[in-house]
Amino acid sequence: MFDKFIFIYHCICIVEVLKVRLQLANAAMTTSKSTMKAGLIETTRKIYRKEGIRAFYSGLMPGIVRGLFYGGVRLGISI
Repeated sequence: MFDKFIFIYHCICIVEVLKVRLQLANAAMTTSKSTMKAGLIETTRKIYRKEGIRAFYSGLMPGIVRGLFYGGVRLGISI
């Protein structure tokens, strides 16, 4: 079970990073006069070029720890 959780969170982590970056870019656009808007693919390219592959996994470990804690609490409650 633990290995499935890590694999799934590993895949979802990339999507979460992209989602947050797009949300932050959208919030910055609403406060400025800029009309330039980047999509999912362009944001992925920018992150990869500027920060490298490790930027996509910047929140991986906190998410795994959170999931283990939450799973442990749920398991403890259901027993």
